[in-house]
Order: sequence, then structure tokens, then C-alpha cells
Amino acid sequence: SQTFDVKPTPAIDIDAIVINDFRASNSITFNLGPRENIEQTQFSIDGGLTLSNTNSFQNLVPGLYDVFIDNGCITYEKTVVVGGLNTFFTPNGDDRNDIWSLANEDFFPGYRISIFDRYGKLLMNFGAGQTGWDGNYRGKVMPADDYWYRLELADGRSVKGFFALKR
Repeated sequence: SQTFDVKPTPAIDIDAIVINDFRASNSITFNLGPRENIEQTQFSIDGGLTLSNTNSFQNLVPGLYDVFIDNGCITYEKTVVVGGLNTFFTPNGDDRNDIWSLANEDFFPGYRISIFDRYGKLLMNFGAGQTGWDGNYRGKVMPADDYWYRLELADGRSVKGFFALKR
């Protein structure tokens, strides 16, 4: 007779999944722990449909990503969100890009956005559960131009940037 010790395979050693979002070029990077051999690990951001040997994915659009890690013995899966704001909007009544707002706002409860004109004048504040900006200020149609924003997230992050209003 023989005796075998059957031990469960330990979970994949992940230090962090780093999401750099609210940028012109968003990214997801997988940082593995010291127990993992990165050369033998494959990564995916589409649920494992497309595997890659690189642990970093660049130039991502805002949205939901099904991250997948496979080290040859075990897999890890999780859905993550990459936040973002549109770089332009066109409030012309065609029901496409008529409102400027936070993408995937359901995943960022408690957010607050302030919108400013080129001179720093505050035009609008809005937050979770509110409609975004329609391109008007006190009932007046604002001109096609660049506008600036400050986004404050509930986790303490603050993001500043700009977007274009196109007429």
C-alpha cells in the first residue's frame, strides 16, 4: 500500500491589480507575488479568450474588463472597472453624446464633478445620481470650446482634466 498527501493548490499569488484610469491612456497591470513565475503565467482582460505573456495592458477605453490569470495549474478571474470621462461631447439633440458625464458611474458611488470654463469660472457641479452637463449655463447655450473638470472620488482620489464641447 502507498500513502499520498493530497494538498490543495494554493491560490495565485497576486500582490495587486493596478488600474490606472481617468487618463488619456488607461492601463491594467498585474503585479504577482514572489511565489509566482511570471514567465509561466498568462494574462487576459477579456475573460481568457485572448491570452498574453505580458502582465500589462495599455491604451484601454473606460469600461468593464474580465481579468484572467493562468499559471498553468490554477486560474484567477475577476471583473474590474476602468473609469473614464469622455474627451468631447456634442449637445445637439441627436441623443448621441448630448450629456457629458462619468462613464460607469454606478461603480463610483459618491463621486463629485465640477466643470469650469477657460477662465476658471465654475459652471456646474454634479454627482452620483444626477444628470451630467448638457452644455448650458443658467439657461444659456455655451460656445464650442474646451472646458475643464475636477473629479473627486469617494476613495479620496482627485482627477483634473479637460474636454471639448463641439457644436
